Amino acid sequence: MEYFIKKEIAKLQKLRIMNVIFLLTVNFSIVGLFIYFFNEVYRQRNLKENFISYILPTISYIQLILSLVILPLFLIVYKRFGVLGELKVLNKDFSLLYEDYTNSVDRLFTTLPQYLISQKGLFVFKNFRKVFFPLQSISKIIIKNVNLGRFGRKCHIRFYENDVYKTQTTYSSIYPQEADFLKKKIKIINPSVIFEEI
Repeated sequence: MEYFIKKEIAKLQKLRIMNVIFLLTVNFSIVGLFIYFFNEVYRQRNLKENFISYILPTISYIQLILSLVILPLFLIVYKRFGVLGELKVLNKDFSLLYEDYTNSVDRLFTTLPQYLISQKGLFVFKNFRKVFFPLQSISKIIIKNVNLGRFGRKCHIRFYENDVYKTQTTYSSIYPQEADFLKKKIKIINPSVIFEEI
């Protein structure tokens, strides 16, 4: 079991590195493209000014604008991969449960789970935060399927703590396998949870 979790963590770490490399590649490709265009203009005009001093103010401004877009994406990557810390501390029983989860969900390659059932409770992973439900605290889960016609299908899973809405996850299919797995296995940490389907 320890081998499976270590392997899964290694795959997720590779996925995180790929995300970071992709964002850096996009950033440097855009900056490189601007440098290329500036170089073309610089050569056509036969400017006497040093090329670096010619492009530095504009490239710095472009990099600042790109940073305002890319830094939040880095933050999302960092927060979404918060599941790694929780996978590392799963005990044997919940490691088996996570392996069961990965086997029950169709996936071509390793993907981030939107929720994790652990010995501590339930974790729901969002883009900027993770929501934690301690054992026995989830009072109700509502599964709502929405058919948007030409625009696709959605499944919203809403979580309630003490009958108060706390968060939701969204899947891009009607009644995904993740929802079915949650419905079957959440009783392990909370036998009294109420399920509703809309």
